[in-house]
Amino acid sequence: MESFIADVVPIGRRTTVLGIYFFVGQEVVGVATPIVGHFIDIYGLDAVLTGLALGLCVVAAVGLLIRKYI
Repeated sequence: MESFIADVVPIGRRTTVLGIYFFVGQEVVGVATPIVGHFIDIYGLDAVLTGLALGLCVVAAVGLLIRKYI
């Protein structure tokens, strides 16, 4: 993902976008880990990992659509 950001984002905004990317990544992991574990207990590992993969595909598609506006 970092190389994708480096290729797509203009040089003047690259450090800001990468900083936000890394900050959000670190902060979200602390909250998401127990939530994902709870969902795995309820729905099972396969269903939760499939949902996460689909969600990441949606995020990547949105990123591709808005890359001109960054």
